[in-house]
Amino acid sequence: MMAAASATAGFPTIALAADDTTATAQHPDVIARLSLDDAKFFVGSAFLVRGASGKPISFVCVAVKPVPENDISTSPGHAFAMRFLPQSPVSLKQGTYPFEHPVLGKFRLFVVPSGPGVTPRYYTAIINHSTS
Repeated sequence: MMAAASATAGFPTIALAADDTTATAQHPDVIARLSLDDAKFFVGSAFLVRGASGKPISFVCVAVKPVPENDISTSPGHAFAMRFLPQSPVSLKQGTYPFEHPVLGKFRLFVVPSGPGVTPRYYTAIINHSTS
């Protein structure tokens, strides 16, 4: 419990959402509330991802970067990319997968693998909080 409390220090909205694992949770989806600055806190952090087989795969968040506003229709600062590196050889297709994190809890995220022949293979998720 102490580790979870210290891990969420400075992130009260994330701490509230850490147990949001159902559609009927009292708080909105944690990813919908995750800001670029909040996401940067999780660089170097491990996430468990469940592929089609259901077997957990450890992904480490290796980068969080803003998405330039001319790349997608959004207001500045409202879209960012999270890049993940699997800790074992894996080949997931582009799609939505269940993620789990000790602070963020359980959520689903759409990821896109890096192109063919890119080594190591990264997976990228775009988080877009555009209001337009």
